Amino acid sequence: MMTFQSLLEKAKDFGGYEILLTSDSQPRIRRGKEWSHLVEEKMRTSDLRKLCLSILNSEQKEQLSQSRAVKAFWHLQGQKFYFEIFPSDEGLTAHFRFRPSEWVHSQFWNFPKWIGESLVRAPGLFMVASPDSLALDSAIESLLMQISQNSKKWIVWQRAQNLSQLQSTDQSVISYLSSVPEACDVVVLEDFSQISLALDLAEQGKTVIWALKALDLRATLSRCGEMASSARLANHLKMAMSLKVILGLESWVPAYDLVANTPTVQEMIEQKNWSLWAKVFDSGASKDFGMRSFNQSLLQLILKRKIDFKSGFTESPAPQDLDQLMKKVGV
Repeated sequence: MMTFQSLLEKAKDFGGYEILLTSDSQPRIRRGKEWSHLVEEKMRTSDLRKLCLSILNSEQKEQLSQSRAVKAFWHLQGQKFYFEIFPSDEGLTAHFRFRPSEWVHSQFWNFPKWIGESLVRAPGLFMVASPDSLALDSAIESLLMQISQNSKKWIVWQRAQNLSQLQSTDQSVISYLSSVPEACDVVVLEDFSQISLALDLAEQGKTVIWALKALDLRATLSRCGEMASSARLANHLKMAMSLKVILGLESWVPAYDLVANTPTVQEMIEQKNWSLWAKVFDSGASKDFGMRSFNQSLLQLILKRKIDFKSGFTESPAPQDLDQLMKKVGV
């Protein structure tokens, strides 16, 4: 019987990232837009059921036994998989999507040029949020690479990471310390609980990259404004973004919303007036800074044929707003 690990090894050889298993059919793999057979051997219903049961917990097994669909994440060999298992009268259909870590790296993100310039020349607080650890780490590495390529800075990241690209450059000194020395230039902090330290360091003239496990940018800014002085946050915040990696038509693609510290953003944060959120992205300053909402990011991916309509609406935090944006541009 085929195991999922053996299928994974074959998938890696194929360079694919999506596997579809159906009872009494050949396993198929997606590479780009094309589907092809992963192996010639057909998968019997009994074998497919055993394979699925091998990765399910007791609650998920109970769901499957009641002929209910199971949707969840699973980890194997340091990789995260999203899977869906659908029971039917004919047997089972199992759909696995995975993202090899080497596909998401510092070059994956293409942030506006002004962010790199601000990191070097304008100390302050730069907030980066994502629910995905791989996306978050690769985005931080991208920002640190921009710093190290443009200036000699002493960077302190309080969580040990093996950033070989950064450590190999002559332009940067990377330290992993339990405290922040006064002489350092750039500090990477993590977790909401470090908001006071982040603001203190920003006030001392340091560049602070604050990495948070969160997705909704407006909700994240609102939470930060409740945990600390909203006036301090509005004054020292230089940029805030939230990131997500989406499975596109040909590969994984980046999507993010982004705000700079424009007067409207400052007013919104300081006064905790979140009704201004939509106005933030309609101002002239938003175009100058490449600011975008998550729906605007999804719309660009749709227009560039990076994702389809279904993926856009599935990933959207507000599908009705995305529909309105699409109508405005005639899609």
